[in-house]
Amino acid sequence: MRMRVLVSSAGLVAAIGVATSAGWLTYKHDFVMRERLGAEWTALTLMDEALANGRRPQAADAAAFLSNNALDGALQQLVGATVDVPAEKVGGVAATIEGVRIKPGIGLAGAAMDFRVASKTHGAAVKMHVEGDLAFRGTKVVERAGSSAQTVAEFAISIATAEPRLDWGFLDLLGRRVIGEVIASGLMLALDRHLVVEVPIENGLAFDTGFNNVSTVPTSAGSVTLKSSLPGQTVRQNFALSMPFFVRSGVWLMATRTAPGEVVAAPPPVVPNVPKADMATKVAALRTKVGDEVKDLEQKHDLVLTLKGAAIVGIADQVARLPDSNRTATITSIATTGQLVSDGKSYVELRDPTAATAHLVMSNVAARWIPNQGAALAVDLNMDMEAKVHVHADPLPVGGGGGTTVLLKGGAGKHVDGTLRLTRIATNGHSLLVLNASLPCGGVTADIKTDGRIEIGDFKTDLFPVGLRWNVPVPQSIGQPTLVVDDLPKRFALETTHRFDDGSSFRMAHDAIEYRVRVADVETTRDGYVVSADLDMHPTNSTISPSDAEAQRAAISIALQSAKHPACPAGDADMRVTIGDIEIGPNGEIMKALRNFVHDVTKGPGPNNEAVKAVTNAIKDVTQGPGDHNDVVGRHGWVRSRLGF
Repeated sequence: MRMRVLVSSAGLVAAIGVATSAGWLTYKHDFVMRERLGAEWTALTLMDEALANGRRPQAADAAAFLSNNALDGALQQLVGATVDVPAEKVGGVAATIEGVRIKPGIGLAGAAMDFRVASKTHGAAVKMHVEGDLAFRGTKVVERAGSSAQTVAEFAISIATAEPRLDWGFLDLLGRRVIGEVIASGLMLALDRHLVVEVPIENGLAFDTGFNNVSTVPTSAGSVTLKSSLPGQTVRQNFALSMPFFVRSGVWLMATRTAPGEVVAAPPPVVPNVPKADMATKVAALRTKVGDEVKDLEQKHDLVLTLKGAAIVGIADQVARLPDSNRTATITSIATTGQLVSDGKSYVELRDPTAATAHLVMSNVAARWIPNQGAALAVDLNMDMEAKVHVHADPLPVGGGGGTTVLLKGGAGKHVDGTLRLTRIATNGHSLLVLNASLPCGGVTADIKTDGRIEIGDFKTDLFPVGLRWNVPVPQSIGQPTLVVDDLPKRFALETTHRFDDGSSFRMAHDAIEYRVRVADVETTRDGYVVSADLDMHPTNSTISPSDAEAQRAAISIALQSAKHPACPAGDADMRVTIGDIEIGPNGEIMKALRNFVHDVTKGPGPNNEAVKAVTNAIKDVTQGPGDHNDVVGRHGWVRSRLGF
């Protein structure tokens, strides 16, 4: 009798469980399948309309492709996650995700998951197989402890079917009870809210205009070391990612250029209110049509980025709008060796190693896209400069002499044409994507001068203007090469625990996602760039040690050096001394002539000295200043006629 009662009780419980399960599965399945058809029709219709209007990834301002492999790697962050429903709800149940995988599809992709569901009351557990749709929610910036701010693309799984994996015989009575509790507790509805994965992705392109370089320029009797710097300012082109195109190999996310903080959204089409069978027919027809039209969108790499040339040109436009201070490079001398010019006794030098300064203003910055080549960059360079030089003349054979320090000022301008391009750098085992604004080798030459006074003992006279012909090197780049993508391992923290008002909770099994991107190829096309990369992504509980991170950053920094241009020829930058309009070197005839001239005046003319005809006038010039008819330094004299003033 007792056994009969037990069987009757078991049969009753089983009947209730089966009836509840059948009722949930039938109602929920019909409801969800209708919703799924509507979602699939919406996705396919949006794709069809976009394709009809020419809105393909290659035509968008930018687009990002994530392969099924990348999406599957992101889904693994759900493995081990648990959902707890409180005991107040049918004794409480807990579900653990034991496996998840992507299900590719045109227009709409899906995900299949295996759960282990346990009853907190009965201690029994059953396996369940759940399938759902994968939908793109949008992008957001996440900032969590343990990782820096990261833009992520969110994908959510909406549950479509849930099937228990058990034998419905008498011996699975406890399993059937658990299934009844799963249905009554609303566990599947709770899961439907929380199955969200995050994929790290870039939603913009940044460029840093700053640089800081040191170079050495030769002089005829030594060298000058120059420091060139430009205050850094980051310009950024943001993109709003939307409009997912699910193809068989992954998903394309279309992007539109936006201002910082701007959000672009379009209302979805209205789902037609037709019977489910008719909707299924419409969806099947759309799937076939769209599938044929997107065959050329299939990709082999995990990550593909397309970028319109207009976006690159827009970066240059932003640089052009920066304040003058962020477009003005400062070039200062910081060290010298030897002199600027010397003949062994007389010389010109920078007595103060920091006495030369130039300011180079980059204006009228503009760019234009050249198909299959890249962005051509145009810049006007306007420079002002000054230097304090010391001029020393030693006219006597036994030494002595003297000199003076004079301030030289001047300016110059030049137009240069360069390039602004994305480049893949593969070196030292690293693969990087770099944005570089490069300018050609060369310099901006200016004559800076003043009417200097030569002092030799008590002898002082305004004989000639001393100057510098300063060829300042053009910066090889507006800003340093800017890293867009590197291949260092990165991690971003997951929000491990979600607690909700109804008492349920969702807990992730892993602390973070670790990922690494390796750029495989950069192609310049008619309209822009196509960047292909491989992506490795997996959940992790480990951390990257500070020492490892520092070592990796140092390795990247070394690798990045190869992105810089080879050093320009030394002749592109130098300093030369001028007297009048004549450039003099270490054996300059003018210094010799001046020594001979002063020697003749003070010691008597030499056998071949042209001043012998005008010793009287020369002595008068030394004591009272040069006269108009002085044969040596007068208005028509030898020195002035040679110097052109």
